[in-house]
Amino acid sequence: MIELAHVYHRLIDYITVTTGMNDAILHIHAGLAIFLIAYCFSGRAYGAVPAFLIVVACELGNEAVDWLHLGWVDWPDTLSDIANTLFWPALLMVVLCFRASAHANCRPAPDTGAGLQLPAGGGSASGRREKSRNRTVAAGMTDFIRSE
Repeated sequence: MIELAHVYHRLIDYITVTTGMNDAILHIHAGLAIFLIAYCFSGRAYGAVPAFLIVVACELGNEAVDWLHLGWVDWPDTLSDIANTLFWPALLMVVLCFRASAHANCRPAPDTGAGLQLPAGGGSASGRREKSRNRTVAAGMTDFIRSE
């Protein structure tokens, strides 16, 4: 397991040297990339929460591998890595969840794909009268057509 941690750390060092980015920038990019990929595959209105939890799990796994590689915990570096990785995904999660809950009652009507659904039992009395009158007119038209 420790040998795997050393191989992983060499890969991270290679990425750092190749890209020219420091560790903090790579944590920011990795956190955002993991969040966006997980969010896109969630397919749910509240998919930001599972996506954020995936980022948390990946970051904790990364830190565990760092601890295995180093043989000890460098707390300032660990806390900095966690903050850099989780800040933007956490902010995106809050914004996306707020937007999803704000628009939860504004869904397209299932029969037409347009308009807004009214809550159950909602609607005005005049709207119910209008629907009833439309049904009566439609029934009368059907009877008229059949009698011809």
